[in-house]
Amino acid sequence: MDEQLINEYINNLANKVNSLTQENILLTTRLAIIEKREKDRLEAEAKKEESLGQYDTPSDYSQPEPKEEKPIPPLVRAPKPKGYNPKVDGPLPMVPNPKLAKE
Repeated sequence: MDEQLINEYINNLANKVNSLTQENILLTTRLAIIEKREKDRLEAEAKKEESLGQYDTPSDYSQPEPKEEKPIPPLVRAPKPKGYNPKVDGPLPMVPNPKLAKE
């Protein structure tokens, strides 16, 4: 019985050592991956800072994109006369757009 107890004890110790070794390897691998990602992130930030500082002349800067202008409608509502009441007078008539007349 003592021999069986010793053999079981040795087997249990061996299993425990193997599981702890595997866990240690797993944790070491995870740590290495995290450190590599952090190093890559820091290198990317350093490159980004370098690229921001490389512009010396105003011609190197990118030009802003032109904004799209809304089309000017050809007809608009007439201005409200003094004392205008929409319930009594009805809707305002449509007149040519004065902005188009200026151009």
